[in-house]
Amino acid sequence: MWAATHLVVPALPLLLLAAADPSPRLFDRDYFEYVSPGREARFVPKETTVIFRPGALLQSRDWVSSVGVQGTTTGRCTGDWIAADDSETLIFRPHDHFAPGESVTVSLMDRGDRRIWSFTFHISDHQLLERRDPILEASLGWRASEATDLRGDLPSSRTASEGFRLPPDFPNVTVLHSDRPTPGSILLSPYIGSNGYLMILDNDGSPEFFRRMDTRAVDFKKQPNGLLTYFLLSTREYYAMDHTYAVVDSFAAGNGYVADSHELRLLPNDHALLMSYDPQTVDMSQIVENGDPEAVVIGLVLQELDSAHNVVFQWRSWDHFQITDAGDGVDLTAGRVDYVHGNAIDVDFDGNLLVSSRHLDEITKICRQTGDVIWRLGGKANEFALVNDNVWFSRQHGIRRLANGHLILFDNGNLNDPAESRAVEYEIDEDRRVLTRIWEYRNTPSTYSALMGFAQRLPNANTLIAWGGATPTLTEVRPDGSKALELTLDESIWTYRAFRHQWNGVASTPYVWANKNSQELTLSFAKFGDQDVIEFRVYQGTAPNPTTRVTSTCRPFVTIHGFTAGTPLYFRVRAVSPDGSESPFSNEIVVVPDFSDDLGTMPASIALLQNFPNPFQAATRIPFDLPADTHIDLRIYNVLGEQVRDLTGEQVGGERAIRWDGRNESGHPVPAGVYFYRLRAADFSKSKRMVLLR
Repeated sequence: MWAATHLVVPALPLLLLAAADPSPRLFDRDYFEYVSPGREARFVPKETTVIFRPGALLQSRDWVSSVGVQGTTTGRCTGDWIAADDSETLIFRPHDHFAPGESVTVSLMDRGDRRIWSFTFHISDHQLLERRDPILEASLGWRASEATDLRGDLPSSRTASEGFRLPPDFPNVTVLHSDRPTPGSILLSPYIGSNGYLMILDNDGSPEFFRRMDTRAVDFKKQPNGLLTYFLLSTREYYAMDHTYAVVDSFAAGNGYVADSHELRLLPNDHALLMSYDPQTVDMSQIVENGDPEAVVIGLVLQELDSAHNVVFQWRSWDHFQITDAGDGVDLTAGRVDYVHGNAIDVDFDGNLLVSSRHLDEITKICRQTGDVIWRLGGKANEFALVNDNVWFSRQHGIRRLANGHLILFDNGNLNDPAESRAVEYEIDEDRRVLTRIWEYRNTPSTYSALMGFAQRLPNANTLIAWGGATPTLTEVRPDGSKALELTLDESIWTYRAFRHQWNGVASTPYVWANKNSQELTLSFAKFGDQDVIEFRVYQGTAPNPTTRVTSTCRPFVTIHGFTAGTPLYFRVRAVSPDGSESPFSNEIVVVPDFSDDLGTMPASIALLQNFPNPFQAATRIPFDLPADTHIDLRIYNVLGEQVRDLTGEQVGGERAIRWDGRNESGHPVPAGVYFYRLRAADFSKSKRMVLLR
């Protein structure tokens, strides 16, 4: 219909509206299949656009110049027309915002300048919550200066299997049960006080990737297009990372709304689905007895963004739900009423939307072409009969349509007596309006999560259950209910969701953080997923962006020496590949130590550390700690206990590590497999395992 996608049409001389309504009025959808805001919509933000999807009467006509927009306060509106990338939707973007409290009428004129179709919507009379400032670099560990004030001892460092020392506030991960879990990586974004982590773990609970965030991060998952996405509380936006862990895109709500943290879905056509919570002042005394006349009532807004992030579809609970639809336990006399609380979106097989609303105890199906509600499942407005179950889901999280046509969700079960949570799968007959329970899983011992949670059906038919605000953190179960994996974080640490995905990320830059234990400052670093790092180079300065190289190490950590208490120090790191090339700089951290200089003491005891990288391909480094210049004996063995290589004497200078190039004593490459290395020094003897890949 239009010459180019995303075409912005120059401002048009829009027509003044006739004073009287057209008569007779034809059916709205003969003219427009979909418009937003809807007819008589209230609480519309002043920043709104007007979205049109033409109906049958306009499909072949040039109708844009026949549309007029006029506000009761702002008068005639001019603006730009934007063509969405679906070649169906046009968006009118006013040059100026509407006035708070005014009514806006949109009309379609015929060739005689007579109004043949119109509708009116009403602008909210108060300012919605302003969106936070644009993303601050300090919110993203991949680029930020991260201030660390090391006053007082932090918890003792823990060492990950890759050899780096975990940050002091990194949550403990405990595997409670493991019995042939599904291969793949586990994605979590736990809350650590007011901060958060993005975490990718293997089935042993060891981190494959992490990044500490300066605010809470939510809904960390892999999208169908291969990007990792997460929500940042500080900016109220979603961010997308590619396989190198670089942020490549962001997603914010449009039309004056602020994105909510519960869900982002990226679609095959490069569109995005997200939601917003919409606080409005409502006189609840006119709706329920003893209602607050100035209550803040929270509505739900769903938006679809096209590939240029234009809002091409919008659905609002104000236009379709009654506030009194809220489920049992929602206090409608309170000063703040969150009557919907949407928490999940899915695209059904027919392209329409499925939405989970926790405070309605409801799953709703919404027509994506018209915005109409197709059916309501659960809660007070339920249209379905329940078969093979004696209890409805309540306060649920998540909704996903499975490949077999069934629905799966996490039933928090807040309204059960006794309260108990479960993952549950239903067969749904949409024509007969019948819902049949097919499968459920209740944990042993019983687990109740009053908030958060998710259930993910895996390709092998196992189900990964995130228990949200409860322990354990997650359980993977087979169809017969047997456990394949159960993993938990510290009891006080929760994660909104957990996902399992196949993931093979390789970081483009190292990630660096600081640890302090007793009177020692340690920088730790990792280039996640890269098995070919042979060296890390540390750059230090008293100002940002340091370029002075102060040390190099084959280990994933280094102790920093000789600085003055109270003087800020800035650090960055580069990784070196086998060909000698350096990676770009890591994130930058600034450390303010409070202890004096001369931290050059040697380790108090001998220790053998994990080789790095591990697994490895071309070469690996075997680090160790020595209390002084001590003679060592280091040898490599295969799984049969046969010696493969004697590395004794390979130590270079004072370096407390030895490199093995994956070759035997004759200089020939050894085959891929598991090998062991053993260190002997004085009365010390210890062995560790490593894996060679070819």
